[in-house]
Amino acid sequence: MRIVKMKEIKRVFAEYFAILDNQPNIIKDYADYIEHHTAMTNNNKNLELQKIEIENMQGLLKRLEGSIKPEYNGDLEYIKNQYSKLQVELAKASEIIKAKKPEMMTNIDREMDTVKKYIKQYESNLMKDKFVEETCAPADVLKELNELKRNIDKQRDKNDYFTKIRKLMDLTTPPNKDLADLEMKYNDRKLLWTHVDKLLKCHEDWYKTNIRMLDSEDIQKEMQQFDSTVMQLKLRINNLSQDGKDKVLEVHEARIRKIAGLMPIISSLANRDLKDKHWKKIFDKLEQPMPANKSVSLT
Repeated sequence: MRIVKMKEIKRVFAEYFAILDNQPNIIKDYADYIEHHTAMTNNNKNLELQKIEIENMQGLLKRLEGSIKPEYNGDLEYIKNQYSKLQVELAKASEIIKAKKPEMMTNIDREMDTVKKYIKQYESNLMKDKFVEETCAPADVLKELNELKRNIDKQRDKNDYFTKIRKLMDLTTPPNKDLADLEMKYNDRKLLWTHVDKLLKCHEDWYKTNIRMLDSEDIQKEMQQFDSTVMQLKLRINNLSQDGKDKVLEVHEARIRKIAGLMPIISSLANRDLKDKHWKKIFDKLEQPMPANKSVSLT
C-alpha cells in the first residue's frame, strides 16, 4: 500500500509541475491554467494529508521493524520537498494569473466585439432579401434560415465560452441582450416561413387529394393552428419588421382567409359520413355524371 501511495503522489506532483511550467499566452490556455490552478489549490489539502499519511506509515514501519530502508527515507524527503515546491509554484501561478489578467481581458473584449458585430449582421440579414420576399419558395428560404441558424449558434457558443472565462477571472458578465433578441427574431422568422410552407402543402393536398379521403375536423384543426400562429406573430411584429408590417405575413394571412372562406364547402364535402348515394345526389344537382372511380377533388 505504501508503494502504491508513493507512486500516485509522485505522479500527481509531476503532472502539476508540468502544467504550471506552461505559462499561458492565449485565451484558451489562460482559461485552462486558471482551472488547473483552482483544482490544484483545492487538492492541496488532500496532498498534505497524503504526505502525513506516508509519514505515519514510515513511523509505524520503524516501530515494527526497528529501522527504515534508506530508499523509503529518500522517498519521504522527496515528497516533502515536492510538496514545499508546489506551494511556491502555486503562489507564482497566482501572480502569473493576476499579471496576465489585463491582457486577457483586452483579448476577450476584442473577441466579444466580434461576436456583437456578427449579431448585428445576422439581425440585418433577417430583415432583407429572401427572408422578407413573399414570392420566394419556402423551401429555399428555410434552407438559408437553417444555415443562418448554424452561424447564430456559433456566436452563441463563443458568447457562452467567453462568459465562462470571464467568470473564471471573477468578472461578471450581463446577459447578451442583443443575442437573445436575434434568437427571438430568428425563431419568429423561421416559424412564419415554416407555416407558409406547411399551408401551401396543405392547400395543394386538400385541392388535389380525393376529398372523400379527407377529414373535415382535421382540416379545421390545421386552419385553427395557422390562424393562431398568425395572431401570435402579429403581436410580435417587431421581431419581423421595423415598421410594423411584414409582406410575407400579410400574404400568408390573406391566403389563410381565402382558404377559410372555402371551409364551409370543404367541411361539407370532406365528410366521411357521405356515401355513394349522397355523392350521386350532389352530382345530379350539378348536372354532372359521377366519376367512375368515385374520386372527387376540388380542382
